Amino acid sequence: MPGSIFQETDVEGLFFMPSGPIPPNPAELLAGPKMMSLLSTASEKVDTIIIDSPPVMGLADTPLLASVASGTLLVISTSDTRRGVVKGALKRLHFARARLVGAVMNKCDFRRAGYGYGYGYGYGSAHAALEYYGYGQKNRPAEVEHSPRG
Repeated sequence: MPGSIFQETDVEGLFFMPSGPIPPNPAELLAGPKMMSLLSTASEKVDTIIIDSPPVMGLADTPLLASVASGTLLVISTSDTRRGVVKGALKRLHFARARLVGAVMNKCDFRRAGYGYGYGYGYGSAHAALEYYGYGQKNRPAEVEHSPRG
């Protein structure tokens, strides 16, 4: 895409848009109309947009981005993320009205995983992980009476 804000990669048909310098208030930019305009314009030029964001906990950036994305994939670092942190992240995403499509568990140490064998790839693994961390229909946080957006 010559003359574009997108830059080519070594993978044919894969482009990226660098974030540039960190602004004084990133959440303000992400929640503003220019972000929606950027996503709308980009979606007219490319098939799929993947937005990489910082961790869910501690910053407003990820819930804001998740609220406008058509799907959110939660990445869980199994080696150093506690169950409570995952539950908190899922709760924040739920209140942001994110459409959670699944979870990926990385940094897995199968030697410390206990007994048994197999890696459990596929839908069942992500679904089991979400259930294990207390997220599912029966464990979904209660709906609030008011909109979290004010």
